[in-house]
Amino acid sequence: MRLPNLFTYLSLILCLLGIFVNAQAKKFIINDIDISFLEPITTGKALVFSNISIKKGMVYNESLIEQSIKSLYDSGYFQFIEVKRTQREEEIDLLFVVQSKFKLVKVDINGNDKLSDKKLKELLDSKINEPLSEEEIKKDTDKIRKEYVKAGYPDADISYEIRENHNSGNATVTIQIFENPRIVIKEIQFKGHEPVDEDDLLKLMDSKKRWFLSWITGSGRFNEDKFRQDLEKIKNFLKQNGYLDVDIQRDSVIFEYESTNELYITIPINLGEQYYYGSTSFTGNTILEADELSNVVDIEEGQKYQPEKIDQTKAKIKNLYGKRGYLETHVIHKRIFNLKDNTIGLNFQIQEGNQTYLESISIEGNERTKNIVILRELAIRPGEIFDSVRMKNSEARLINTRFFDSVMLSPQDTNIPDRKDLLISVKEGKTGNVSFGGGFSSLDEISLKIELTQSNFDLFNYKSFFQGDGQKFRLALSIGSVSNNSVLSIEEPWLFERELAGGFELFRSETNYNSSYYDELRSGFNIYLRKRLFGLTIGRLSYGLENVNIDDIKDKAPQTIKNEEGERIVSKITLNLTRDSRDSFLATTRGNRVQLTNQFAGGFLGGETDYWKTELRSAQFFPIFEYQSQVVALLGRLGVITPYSDANIPFFDRFFLGGPDTLRGYDHREVGPVDSASNNEAIGGNTYGMISAEYSIGLFDPIRLAAFYDGGFVNVNEWDFGLSDYNDNFGVGIRMNINGSPIRLDFGFPFQTADHNDDSMQFHFSFGTRF
Repeated sequence: MRLPNLFTYLSLILCLLGIFVNAQAKKFIINDIDISFLEPITTGKALVFSNISIKKGMVYNESLIEQSIKSLYDSGYFQFIEVKRTQREEEIDLLFVVQSKFKLVKVDINGNDKLSDKKLKELLDSKINEPLSEEEIKKDTDKIRKEYVKAGYPDADISYEIRENHNSGNATVTIQIFENPRIVIKEIQFKGHEPVDEDDLLKLMDSKKRWFLSWITGSGRFNEDKFRQDLEKIKNFLKQNGYLDVDIQRDSVIFEYESTNELYITIPINLGEQYYYGSTSFTGNTILEADELSNVVDIEEGQKYQPEKIDQTKAKIKNLYGKRGYLETHVIHKRIFNLKDNTIGLNFQIQEGNQTYLESISIEGNERTKNIVILRELAIRPGEIFDSVRMKNSEARLINTRFFDSVMLSPQDTNIPDRKDLLISVKEGKTGNVSFGGGFSSLDEISLKIELTQSNFDLFNYKSFFQGDGQKFRLALSIGSVSNNSVLSIEEPWLFERELAGGFELFRSETNYNSSYYDELRSGFNIYLRKRLFGLTIGRLSYGLENVNIDDIKDKAPQTIKNEEGERIVSKITLNLTRDSRDSFLATTRGNRVQLTNQFAGGFLGGETDYWKTELRSAQFFPIFEYQSQVVALLGRLGVITPYSDANIPFFDRFFLGGPDTLRGYDHREVGPVDSASNNEAIGGNTYGMISAEYSIGLFDPIRLAAFYDGGFVNVNEWDFGLSDYNDNFGVGIRMNINGSPIRLDFGFPFQTADHNDDSMQFHFSFGTRF
């Protein structure tokens, strides 16, 4: 019993001692705070006081002193700070001794001939009339050095010198540049790479040898960072061809200079042994047979060993189980080496888990978009087997709506065995856009445009500013010197909550550029249904009612045009079938687009025009060389319009060729039947055909150079495909893609042409694509 009592007494004594010590501790009141400056003096007392946390009359606190010192350093204006304390009976005086940083008043850049002062000074973070920071000056120097490397001057010598004036507190910085000659790559070759084709390795590299267009493309310059990345690309490529032990060392690369700036590069490669796949086996699979698993394995015995195929195979096996709801399936692989024949066998070890069903779906993050807009995009429903593949497809479909900046679908555990919830997390994105612009084209001449679009429109919900129901809205107005256009359209992509799009369009189009003999005004509406029929094929069925007004007809106009003076109603049904496999709508490099259009006007539909029109359009794109993205595009079109009920086809619905979208060696509508009595005015034909071939090469982003050939005919009679009036042209052009708007400049030269056509060169400046 004595030991516990001893501890009790000791605790009590220590507690009393602490109380006594605290009682004896003095509290000092801050009597005065003063500031003393060491040279250079570039700041004032007000700046110091604004950054300290302690004031006169406060109880002295050492932690506040430390905070004040940190705050002064963090301000960036001081390079030295010290606090001196003078203590009296119950008061204390504080003296902050500070030394300001020099003020940067000038930055000079010397020795730069290849890069301008303006370009280099834009790189600087150091600011004039701000405190000098040598750390920032070092960073700025490094930025300039990197810019010279990027420009092809890796040997540029960059240094800096700081001059400080202690009397004024000002500092000037001089950045001295010795550019040294630009290094250009004359040749790149490999050693020890056989049997791998050297051309295959060169294609992987961003570092290229200089060629005759390098002054435009910027290629052929040596860049150390880019070169190191190239070596990694080559190494990864060789590993994916079975050379798992490949070794490429940057230090072993041979650089030889023929002159001061012409560089020859030799890259030694130690390939090592090439490995091949051996046999493939599976263990742990009780639900799926080995034959079914083998169907998704893209690995055959004797193939070159490619590590990335193993990850792809494991993903395919997981997807195969995921389709059946086995979400917790895990797949690992074991490699089995056979050094005798350099083969590596694979054993995929599978842990299957239990089958899972979807219990419920919850959505978070959709502040504007309605739940139904999200749910209808899903390929999976509650109560069904939780198919992980359909979950990923659903995520992709939601991303493709472009309503959201981010989309994530994830399974969530529940309290029910073998049941999971699906959580859909989205972040709303910008779906509306207002654009203003002006432009000039050789066809429309000068025009001003305004366009309002909303891809997540809600026609009946003004409270959410007409957003959230997934509809498409567009209002476009264009006012120009020779044309005025306006379009209002609304589309419901899920009509009756089915994958069926329906919409309507109101339009008014006034054009004066078709002819100098008359003005044309078209106004009306279209209503349509659109649906994906199968694969990449989309069908569109529409009904349109259009009023065409031909007025201001000149006396010398052809009788064909005079016959159409006034208004004419056209009532028509149109069926479009379109298949589009292009990799990009704006910068296409591969794939094709085929469209078949059938149109029926008049008859039981009413109106004042009776005809049947059919047109086939096709375009095919081939990438021929990856170097500089070289592409060949082939285009073909055929069309026939046939009257019935002894009706005449109005000239404005006939076919014409010539201009930036068809035959580029001719003016707009110049190719085809004309009225010789009225200065060869174009009157169109009932049958046409055209072909076009274009080769383009990327110079530098976003510029491409193109060479083209166009040819075609327009004949008076329907189903007349004779080539007696065939016209063609060749030419060159420039392609640009600026802010998502394709721009085309074409110079076309007529080759075989009719007597009435202008045989001089034609220049076309236009927007959009021809395909």
